[in-house]
Amino acid sequence: MRFSIDEWMLNFYGEIMSRAEFDERSERCEKMIWNIAERLLLLGFSVILDFGFWKREKRREYQTRINKAGAHMVLYYVQTPYEVLQRRLETRNKKLPDGAFYISAEMLQVFVAQFEYPTEAEGFEMVEVRS
Repeated sequence: MRFSIDEWMLNFYGEIMSRAEFDERSERCEKMIWNIAERLLLLGFSVILDFGFWKREKRREYQTRINKAGAHMVLYYVQTPYEVLQRRLETRNKKLPDGAFYISAEMLQVFVAQFEYPTEAEGFEMVEVRS
């Protein structure tokens, strides 16, 4: 079962909100998603959490949660050069798919600056794809 936090956010709250509202609502959706995902893991199902996992702290938190549920965490990391991200974002924004937020070029810069690259030292299985 795949859970995309963006799909939940857009479905429940729409696209336009303040940063504070976004953060609070995102946290609320994440908790709801985890409650369902944890039950599925305990029942032996596989789940995909499409949260981004940009920060090491968040990855550690979920590695602990997943292990407690008796499951194994695999992080899929798609390594993409910034120039490619920019081109893909322009194309994506022209025909924004359902369940996706609009992301401006300025927002992309902020997001990339905040991203903490995953490493094998974090202790979970990682599948790295070069794009």
